[in-house]
Formats: sequence, structure tokens, C-alpha cells
Amino acid sequence: VAATHKPLEQMVADGRFRQDLYYRISAFPIHLPPLRDRAADIPVLVYSFLQRGSTAAQRVSVEPAAMLRLQAYDWPGN
Repeated sequence: VAATHKPLEQMVADGRFRQDLYYRISAFPIHLPPLRDRAADIPVLVYSFLQRGSTAAQRVSVEPAAMLRLQAYDWPGN
């Protein structure tokens, strides 16, 4: 799995990225829109992260107002 924000096709054309490597990593592209375009995914992600970071004895939850603020955030750079 590889990810980049660089224009690899253009970089290959300009000779700034190896064509053979681009061929290998571009075999199965997956487009994932930025989080700012997927606000509905935020609750699922938040609860998943909280579940991974806690034990059964220490369940952590998020107040509805906090979840709304997370969903309203612009998430720049993502």
C-alpha cells in the first residue's frame, strides 16, 4: 500500500519518478476522498479509535455536541 499527494504520472513523464516503480504501485488505485468531504464517516472513525485505545473496564464516549464539532471542522491538510 502506498499513498502520496504528489502528481506521480506527471513526475514519471518529467523523469522525476521511476516508471517501473510507478507501474508497480499504480496497479490497483484506490481513491479516498479527504475527511472534510466525508463528515458522515467521522463518528465511525472516532468510535473505532476510542474502542482500540480503551479496555472494557474504561469505556470512553463522546458527547453529542463534541461529535457535532468534529463533524463541522474543516480538517485542512487531510
